[in-house]
Amino acid sequence: MSNDIWTNIRISGLPDDVARFLDTVRSRERLLDFDCIVPMPPELLMDARPQDAEFAAALDDAERLTRALGCHLFLKDLFKAAGSPDTPDAFRTLAAQRVVVPGVDFARLWDVGVQARENRRRHGHCTWYSWCKAFWGTPHNAMDVTAAIIDANAAAFRFSTVESIPRPILFAIDEQFPTLSMTGTTMEELGHWGAEIDGPVLTFGPPPRERWEQELAIPVADTSGKE
Repeated sequence: MSNDIWTNIRISGLPDDVARFLDTVRSRERLLDFDCIVPMPPELLMDARPQDAEFAAALDDAERLTRALGCHLFLKDLFKAAGSPDTPDAFRTLAAQRVVVPGVDFARLWDVGVQARENRRRHGHCTWYSWCKAFWGTPHNAMDVTAAIIDANAAAFRFSTVESIPRPILFAIDEQFPTLSMTGTTMEELGHWGAEIDGPVLTFGPPPRERWEQELAIPVADTSGKE
């Protein structure tokens, strides 16, 4: 299981620019919402586990499906009876006939696969999981978010992310708010490594504990809950 990453960032600049940043990144759910910075296509929020969507997107490949299900010969007979074992027609037929194999709902698999393939065609990803890792740098939104208004020229945020630093978000902030300065620190939750943040640039080294403690002393103005 991957450890969480804790990040502190300080945003500073002219009061109007800082206010615009605060308005832009805040949603009804959290004080710092990655979806406000790099919006995720809503169709990627499928009612399916990420691994199921990736699997269903390959339903037009009979050999891959049967290998993955571990019952190659049995399903191959089903495909032959349904039509062609090498085209999506067999899956459409099995779905229409409501064929049941223990643990496999062909109708649902087909529906999920259609949406997953369309998502991959339009966005390069079948579902939210791989998209978030590519465009946010982490599979989930910011968690445990706290924020403080230091003065009219500066605000600070503290948040955690799963698995990795949200580097694409840091780059997006730097690109979308070029008049603002962004500095801070990031550190793996057990203190195994850390980095200094200067804009989108990370300088890795020993955990920046002294700087981290200074940032933790910033008074918290509000809190958004963990997912």
